[in-house]
Amino acid sequence: MRAWRRAGVFGAEAVQRVERLLTDLLKAVPGDSDADATVAAARVVVRTNLEGEPTPQLVGAVHALLCEASPEHVAQTLLAIHAAHLPWLSPLGTQRLEALVDPSCPPLAVAVRPSLSEDPAGAFALHAALCSGDLGELSDRTMQRIVHWAPLAVLDELIDLGRVTAAYAPWRYRPDADDDERAYLRARLEPEAVEEMQARALGWREAVEHHAFLAGRVEELTPGGCYDLLRRAGEGDSAVLDELEANLTRDAVLELRAVKGGALSGNWPTRMLQDRSLWRLLAALWEPSVPINPARGPFYAYRALCYAHTLILRRDFTKAAAQLERFQDVEVAAEMKREINTMHAYVALQGDDLGRCVELLASVGEDFPAGRANRDLILARVSTLRNERQHPSNPYLELGLPHYHPDWKSRYRELRRASRRLADESAERAEVARLNRAMKRIEEATRADDWSGFFVLPLDPGVLTPSAAPLAVLAPVLPPLVRRTALDDADALRTVRDRALPGLLDTFLAAPRRPDHQI
Repeated sequence: MRAWRRAGVFGAEAVQRVERLLTDLLKAVPGDSDADATVAAARVVVRTNLEGEPTPQLVGAVHALLCEASPEHVAQTLLAIHAAHLPWLSPLGTQRLEALVDPSCPPLAVAVRPSLSEDPAGAFALHAALCSGDLGELSDRTMQRIVHWAPLAVLDELIDLGRVTAAYAPWRYRPDADDDERAYLRARLEPEAVEEMQARALGWREAVEHHAFLAGRVEELTPGGCYDLLRRAGEGDSAVLDELEANLTRDAVLELRAVKGGALSGNWPTRMLQDRSLWRLLAALWEPSVPINPARGPFYAYRALCYAHTLILRRDFTKAAAQLERFQDVEVAAEMKREINTMHAYVALQGDDLGRCVELLASVGEDFPAGRANRDLILARVSTLRNERQHPSNPYLELGLPHYHPDWKSRYRELRRASRRLADESAERAEVARLNRAMKRIEEATRADDWSGFFVLPLDPGVLTPSAAPLAVLAPVLPPLVRRTALDDADALRTVRDRALPGLLDTFLAAPRRPDHQI
């Protein structure tokens, strides 16, 4: 016992603890051939002390070996030093050690706390903040250090407090983090940057649905949910807009109201007209009362073509012709020009202007089968006696439907019921005769499996119904992932303490502070 006092170890229990400490330290820092002279000399001193010859040089040897040990072993050793009450640290180091180990220890004065250079990981500062319950006291420079290693629950707490933001990008600088943790932190701070596979791995349903909506995967959208309503709005279903508005963020609501407001006059900001994902919704909202000027831009040309088609389905051929005339001298895409000429030819056909039909259809490309069939139909009609010609209309269009529409029977029954409400009896008979004629012609074509006698319109339905790109402009900004951790103060303090303890190595002495030279 007297010999151990020279090494600053007092009491039998303390001696046993130190012997275990030294034995573990020799195992933790092996003396291989690559060890430098300082480590080799330190190992000799430690072994000498274990053999029963304790010396004041033991403290310096322990310090030398701890400088080569892992942080975990350093923390374990310092805890043992504190438990044995060994005077191996300077008074300042002892104060700091007690502040880290003893929960009842009052907070250290700022002057006694380690400086930034003495606390490279920011662990001591974080420990003090956790003990005081005031994480807001941490400086920005300390924050830049602790995001590299702080426990995830502590980071979550700092995120909730607004102290850790996306600017710190902790997912980039945590070497011990796995892919799920990095994805989780990014989802908490930068949700829009999280990839779909990462969102799926996190089980983050909202983000998965967000990606599915942008990718156009309708089957993955929750029926009646925000993204499903956005999809329907993008397809031109204006009936869902009120319900959709209740699910959008404030900025998106203002944008949607601007969309609806522009429909009153058919005027929208240029940025909206350039967004083709809005076209079907804008077209559905705007019901023009006069012919549209297609020269105003691509959207107005698209809407003018749709309007002309709608007028044909309403059998208002005079207005349809007026609208189609507005396309003269307007440069449009080839597929749109083909539809314009075909619609114009159909309108001319209703007036039996076959020469005009032939002229208009001459420009329809030879590589388009339906266009060639229409041209052949007109040429055959020219060579047929007037009294032997079939009715010029397409019976599907007579029912207000595109060519070969599968629901024509339902439409026929609906129009028959509507005809009974006509006040004029002669008008009712004429309407019923028209509907019956259309119905019989479709049935005859179905039995014969031959629709070649019908003028096809539109040639390409896709020109009138462009693919509904996702309404990204109205899509809600993906909110951050909801926190999934709980801050356990005891666990967090232990983790942070163990990280801070190696910083006390600089306060180690070369010899014990109170060696008993008199015994």
